[in-house]
Amino acid sequence: MEGKKIRKQHSVLDRQGNLLHITVHKANGTGAGCGVFEEALQKYPTLKGVCENSIE
Repeated sequence: MEGKKIRKQHSVLDRQGNLLHITVHKANGTGAGCGVFEEALQKYPTLKGVCENSIE
């Protein structure tokens, strides 16, 4: 895979599927999902819960 840049995307959506927040970063990082939710909470302090889904 030389020359290709591998990226991961974490997004926060509301119940209707509207995009609230998104972060794209290097794929070799771990634990970024929690940070993305914390960033979304700063923008939308009324968020009350989270569901996580991962696709490899």
